[in-house]
Amino acid sequence: MGRPYAGARASCHTAGAGPRRDAPDPLILGVLHDRVASIFHTPIDVEVNDPTSRRPSAMMRCHVEITAPSPKDVALLAPGVSIVSPERCFLQLARTLPLPSLVMLGCELCGTYGRDPEVQERLFQRSRPLTSVARLRDYLAEHASSRGVVRAGKALSCICDGSASPMETAYYMFGFLPCRLGGFGLPAPILNHRINLSEEARLISGRSYHVLDFCWPALGFGVEYDGRSVHTREAAFDADRRRTAALQAMGIEELALTAEQLRSDELLAAHMRLVARRIGFRMQGRSYDTRGRRLELRRQLFGRADGSARPLWPALRVGEPTLREALDTVRRR
Repeated sequence: MGRPYAGARASCHTAGAGPRRDAPDPLILGVLHDRVASIFHTPIDVEVNDPTSRRPSAMMRCHVEITAPSPKDVALLAPGVSIVSPERCFLQLARTLPLPSLVMLGCELCGTYGRDPEVQERLFQRSRPLTSVARLRDYLAEHASSRGVVRAGKALSCICDGSASPMETAYYMFGFLPCRLGGFGLPAPILNHRINLSEEARLISGRSYHVLDFCWPALGFGVEYDGRSVHTREAAFDADRRRTAALQAMGIEELALTAEQLRSDELLAAHMRLVARRIGFRMQGRSYDTRGRRLELRRQLFGRADGSARPLWPALRVGEPTLREALDTVRRR
């Protein structure tokens, strides 16, 4: 499938160049690669508005965008270098990404995790999402005549808010995408739904609330993903039982999902049949090859999902300049 996305495109402005958007100096690109390699990938996608501004470089790939971004479409990264907003990035990549990849990107932008597509084990948690389904919808409505907006709208109809990991995104896509896209077509749940526990449930659990990974609140049902190893799972067995008992005391049924089930089409199909029965959804047969489409979706999604979490930004070493200081030094040369 290639990368789900190549990182936010850099919209670069050269001081004194008026409205013209030129590609950045290679020295600046070198600093960006050295210091923020976890976000910018090789090559960096650079937005310019004049074909003559293109510069051949192994570190960047220039894209001509005649229409200049509005101020709310860019954020200043450092002097002379801006990055486009998540909404603009989503619309731009809708022109080239396969639909499942675009849905996966949208779930990540609307979720609370981030990852480096080139280094799968590098995963970090955000305090809040970069954007939301509502903000993406508003942005597409404002740019209804832009290239790629129809395809972006199709993907947006399949995107969810609140995913906390690539594996949650994968489960969401397998379970709730339409059958024509390789999913099971089940009614979508709320992701990472907080349940405030009653007094009785608190005594059982020892906590004041629990968060269910996938929840149908009106039906009193949810699915909890357990990506831990067997050894770790056994060590946390008592806590899991208390959580399940606390939810049952509130009339909420919890169904467990393991990484082994998620990685097997047969096991996942059996799991989805249980979910469908519990939420009262009839899984009707389809005339086309639903399993073939599921396997194709599986091929596109995996091995990009992993459950590890590591900080993205390592601490600065003693005496090491910040990114802004490093770029200022380059610009003064």
